[in-house]
Amino acid sequence: MTNLIATDSAKQSLGSLVYFYDIEASSTVTLRYHNGVSSSLANVTWYDYNSPYSQVTYTAMPIKASGESRTSMGSPERPSLSIGVIATTLSSDLASANIYNYGDLVGKKVTIRATLAKYLNGGSADTGVGNPPVEFPKSTYLIESITSLQGESITYELTSPFDTQGITIPNRRATANLCSWVYKGLNLPNIGPEYSACYWPDAGNWVVGGISYRVYFNVEDEPIVDSSVTFTTYTSGSVTENTLYKTTSTETRLASNGATSSVTVDNYWQAATTTASPGTPSDTNSNFRRVRVYDAYNASATYYSFEDTQHNEYVRDSDGKVWQVTNTITGEAPGFNAFWTLGDVCGKKLNSCAIRYGIKPLGSAASTVPNTTTDTTKTLPFGGFPGLAKKLLR
Repeated sequence: MTNLIATDSAKQSLGSLVYFYDIEASSTVTLRYHNGVSSSLANVTWYDYNSPYSQVTYTAMPIKASGESRTSMGSPERPSLSIGVIATTLSSDLASANIYNYGDLVGKKVTIRATLAKYLNGGSADTGVGNPPVEFPKSTYLIESITSLQGESITYELTSPFDTQGITIPNRRATANLCSWVYKGLNLPNIGPEYSACYWPDAGNWVVGGISYRVYFNVEDEPIVDSSVTFTTYTSGSVTENTLYKTTSTETRLASNGATSSVTVDNYWQAATTTASPGTPSDTNSNFRRVRVYDAYNASATYYSFEDTQHNEYVRDSDGKVWQVTNTITGEAPGFNAFWTLGDVCGKKLNSCAIRYGIKPLGSAASTVPNTTTDTTKTLPFGGFPGLAKKLLR
């Protein structure tokens, strides 16, 4: 703590305390936010901690860290970091680092800085370019996991890194039960080697036996297949493993103006076993696996969102990427905006890896459906889950 800050604290003249958050989203992109200096919520310019000759800009954001404490005994602190997601600021900023899923921030470094408003660039006590910024001791954490994801905010658990002479132990950061690689990392620019070992293709075109297949799964590890494949209407009776079925349900659909209507929608399933008494297809019935379908994007079509967002519609764009609509829209092309989110997203679990790299296609067409079982002769290509057996699991 500098003498200036110490003096202000002793005099209890803290005034307007401002917090700054540096999130290292990739090796070349750092997201910088502040929690608001004035009612205008304008961007704030301040001096970089490591290079006081450089000025960096912080964007106003509903962001807050809580649970910080310092102790020399016991387990390290695990504070939480909450970020507002009701606007598209966070998702757009993440896209600049080629991150399309909030879960891909797991393992990233977060630095929390704090100072008084008067020491900011242009403030009454601005120290000027080239002088060390006046601030409280900074705190550095790693994002450990997502603890809450609600409609308006996402909350991460933070953990303190264990550093010895600047080296993190283990050298490759491991997080409990989750893969720390950026999905499709080797296919994306601006992703550092410490995060980019996942070489799943950006457009899902995976080659098996010399044939390129369109392989897509959502964050729940549900296959997303071409809507042109055939589904058999199921009411009751026996089912055959890997056969595709469909049922119907009544769902609340949202119009672009927020109005609601009750509509009948199709639910798609794949039998996970051959049995005479499978029961009713559902997400909790192990005899079935839910399947999602996509259409080729059509600029003149309306794509609908639902009250139950799992029914939000999927499309495939001309580049081969699969997207899911977030708000009912007509004529808005898929992209990182308020109406679309990537549909092909990794679940960050061992099974997420297995169903992709161990895929067994059921046919020879590019749009074929994956088998419900995986090829267990395949191995994880990069040790994404340290300490686990290399063989893929069914």
